[in-house]
Amino acid sequence: MNNNEKTFCWSAADCADQSEPAVEKLAIRLQSVEIAAEFKKCFDAAREFNAKGKTEDCKEEDLVWAPVVEDVV
Repeated sequence: MNNNEKTFCWSAADCADQSEPAVEKLAIRLQSVEIAAEFKKCFDAAREFNAKGKTEDCKEEDLVWAPVVEDVV
């Protein structure tokens, strides 16, 4: 799935249970390359927003707001 332009995969540590963290996995396959490119653009903007928002010297005008993505079902 890693070489497909319409799929994305993530993994993250679930630390809700402090005694034994588990790895949670998420995969998504989108209908077209165009939709996947729009999703990636918005996802990367959200990632940048969250990274900047966590810094102590963050100002609201420094944040990059991702556009709203409408449901395309």
